[in-house]
Amino acid sequence: MTVWILASLLSLAVLLLLVLPLFRRTPPDSGHEAGVYADQAAEIEHDRTLGLIDQVKAETLTEETKNRLAKASANAEEPVTRSGGAAKLASLAVVASLVVLVPVFSFAVYGWLGKPSLPGLPYAERRPPQEAEPGSLRALVANLTRRMREEPDRLEGWQLLGRSSMQLKDYAQAAHAFRQAARLMPGNPIMHANLAEALFMAAGQSFDPGSVGALDKALEIEPRMPKALFYQGLAHRQAGDNRAAVQRWTDLLSVLPPNAPYLASIREKITEAAKEGGIDLGTIRARIAPTKGPIEEDMKAASDMSVQERRPLTRSMVDRLAPQIQEKPRESAD
Repeated sequence: MTVWILASLLSLAVLLLLVLPLFRRTPPDSGHEAGVYADQAAEIEHDRTLGLIDQVKAETLTEETKNRLAKASANAEEPVTRSGGAAKLASLAVVASLVVLVPVFSFAVYGWLGKPSLPGLPYAERRPPQEAEPGSLRALVANLTRRMREEPDRLEGWQLLGRSSMQLKDYAQAAHAFRQAARLMPGNPIMHANLAEALFMAAGQSFDPGSVGALDKALEIEPRMPKALFYQGLAHRQAGDNRAAVQRWTDLLSVLPPNAPYLASIREKITEAAKEGGIDLGTIRARIAPTKGPIEEDMKAASDMSVQERRPLTRSMVDRLAPQIQEKPRESAD
């Protein structure tokens, strides 16, 4: 109710500002003319006194100016005519129309487009809702799970189900999805590395023969795969083989880009494992050559090719780099 009262008062205030100019009377032009003629008469008399104009001409000009002054003064004092009254009535009609139509039209539009019956929302409840449990993601996973029972050979579906389940921390289901993906694409190291990670998380961040075997398979296919190198080093550390862990993580440093955000964390793990195992880091050398980008000859050749000719070369370059651009592996407590 308060909102309606405030809206009404605001509308009346705006209307008042709009209609006030209609009631202002502008001084008639004839009054201004009378003043001008009076000044002219005074100037003529002044010029006559100084001898600038002769007596006859001064009298003629004075008489003419006095006649115009008398006429202008009469017009300034003339009462409002019938046409002036009609103009005033027209102004009143405009005012009445504004007073009635503007509020009626405004509230009609609000009633049509707005929600006048909606109760007020407390200020504390107007803040953006906090991020809650991803219910929509759970619904997606549930629907995708049912669909994959009907289409068990859809590789993309198993990959999506695995990633989504990892986000929901349903590691058992993620492991099942990645195992199916590895079945459909056994030569892809990413599938085996993802399976090893899901099995590791599902086992409470510990390794079993299944996760170790998946890591071995991933590195057999692609020895430079960062995720598999990281988890295999972690597996060695949990097994008490600090030298093997330091070696694997040293190999990992050689394949990572120099600006990788988790380099410091890996170096810290190497230092901790070396200290615990009494290992001289000067005796550890990477067994994997540093990562290199696409060779210069490939890039130069591609620049001279057409779009159709470039596609096979581009695909080959992407296949070589794919294992090196995987997401950051999950860091876990030893």
